Amino acid sequence: MPQKNRGFKGVAVLDTKKIRKIVLSKLAVTDVWGIGNRLGKRLNALGVNSAWELANRDPTQVRKEFSILIENTVRELNGEVRHSWITDFEELRSALASHAEIVATKLRKQKSLTSSMKLFATSSPHDTEGYFRKLYFHHFAVPTNDTRNIIKVIEHAMSQLYKPNVRYYGCGVGLMDLHNEALFQYDWFTPSNDNTKLMTCMDSINARYGRSTVDIAAKEFEQKFAMRRAFLSPQYTTKLRDIPKIIC
Repeated sequence: MPQKNRGFKGVAVLDTKKIRKIVLSKLAVTDVWGIGNRLGKRLNALGVNSAWELANRDPTQVRKEFSILIENTVRELNGEVRHSWITDFEELRSALASHAEIVATKLRKQKSLTSSMKLFATSSPHDTEGYFRKLYFHHFAVPTNDTRNIIKVIEHAMSQLYKPNVRYYGCGVGLMDLHNEALFQYDWFTPSNDNTKLMTCMDSINARYGRSTVDIAAKEFEQKFAMRRAFLSPQYTTKLRDIPKIIC
């Protein structure tokens, strides 16, 4: 929080909507971390001049107009924690499995197969206890787009990716060496073990009822690494549960 806001001495706890509105209304949009002069001018042209006005933008629309980084900024201004530490073996494995599930779904959607996979796990470069970053590469003997095959690699990679007492700031999954599923010719001696019907069924259910309606067990049901929403403002215009109730 900039020092020029009198009464806060550089720090303000925005634990209520009232305080958040007072503080953010006093901040120019360019005072927000990550919003430079060039980006500030684009936001000003849209009528966004203060941090409070930025906080009230639709995050989904902001992502379309700018980037996911600005979307995260909008969500953080509304109390969502977009980044959290991972310190536990199971949490890291679950986070990687979650990413793997997403990229595998995208892979099938574009009707592709992957021959190679990259996993990474890293701490923050600003961590006072030392920077840790580890990469793990895997080559599939048979190209695949089955989520189970992709997640199975994570089990083998964890012994290299996980290190005790490291506060993981980020992790991810990348698929490389992509092939057109319709044109790829399999080897008679190394047939594919992809379960196309199962994956199609999962994708159909999740497309109809929402992502993660059907999950892979390795992802775990309770994901501690997911964003926290303790101070998320009510969404009166988009969530039925947030509409005020009047009892007469």
